[in-house]
Amino acid sequence: MFKYLLIRFSIIAVIITLAFYATLYLMQEQIIFLVSKDYDERINRLGALDVYLNTEDDVVIHGLDYVVSSSSDYVVFFHGNGGNISGRVWQFLFNERLGLNTLMIDYRGYGKSEGKIKKEENLYLDAKVAWEYLVEEKKIDPSDIIIWGRSLGGAMAIDLATKVDNKALIVESSYSSILNMKRKYYHYVPDFFAKYKMKSDEKIGKVNSPVLIIHSREDEMIDFENAERLFEMAEEPKTFFELKGGHNEGMFLSEEEYFEEVSRFLASYFF
Repeated sequence: MFKYLLIRFSIIAVIITLAFYATLYLMQEQIIFLVSKDYDERINRLGALDVYLNTEDDVVIHGLDYVVSSSSDYVVFFHGNGGNISGRVWQFLFNERLGLNTLMIDYRGYGKSEGKIKKEENLYLDAKVAWEYLVEEKKIDPSDIIIWGRSLGGAMAIDLATKVDNKALIVESSYSSILNMKRKYYHYVPDFFAKYKMKSDEKIGKVNSPVLIIHSREDEMIDFENAERLFEMAEEPKTFFELKGGHNEGMFLSEEEYFEEVSRFLASYFF
């Protein structure tokens, strides 16, 4: 009788464990991508141009093209996993202080962008169409484009920078890989369960342009060691700037130092 109960208990435990892992697997998009369709129309006061771009796999992506200078210098900016571009007014204005025009897109499913993220490659296609808009439609020289990614967006920025010529790569408060994040928050889940790998540390060494890594030791979401890893794997020329403050506040708390460091980085190579 005891042996029978033990076998039965073991089978139930296996079923529960498999069900738990299956649920985690199916919920990865909800865990990683905090998609918001709540678009704040007040961003229209900025005067940016709404652009709608068709990806290779026929998804319409929405972006804002903010032209502030007659210069051809552009930032293509990839944001983090929460909210959408309507909540990034500060970034547009910060780039304006730098004298840079900005194109920022929402990934599929975010804001006014159509579709849904189903696999990692989707995000890289979204980044690619932003690049194509600048280079093919606006005829911006690739050597005038800075690729900038924050948090989740760092993965898209790094991937894109390995595939196209560009002026510089800026990676801010990002991770070395999604697997590294999984090991922090879901260490009990085997790596092979992860649909999204985003191995930025294995890619960044292929970037040929100057690299700026920005991170805070006080970042409570993405550990500082992620930035150290990215910096270690990047080729010269490369620069590291240490922010102060948490993940979502460091750029505000360090705004003037932040501005000076980015300005210095750009001036060192270009202006």
